[in-house]
Amino acid sequence: MTLLPGLLIALLPLVVFPGGSMRLTCTVPRDARNRLLAYGIAEYSASERALDGANAAITWLVWYPHLPAGVGLAYCAVTNDVGHVTRVTQRFLMADP
Repeated sequence: MTLLPGLLIALLPLVVFPGGSMRLTCTVPRDARNRLLAYGIAEYSASERALDGANAAITWLVWYPHLPAGVGLAYCAVTNDVGHVTRVTQRFLMADP
């Protein structure tokens, strides 16, 4: 069950060569209960940003330059005021050079 309808993830491009770059976009619907956004590339990079409820930014953009071979899953996760986490993921293809 999704606790936060409308939480979206987008990646560009979806196919990356090792050493290439990728843009991760997390779209977080405004909700007074939102407290924390976590995002990243699994087993490579993770970041967190505090959310100011309904006053928080909706769109969060992050660039990942020089992605190493072997990674392939991005995520965005929002934690609300009672600790429930809603997480969305998107796989991408790491192409062989």
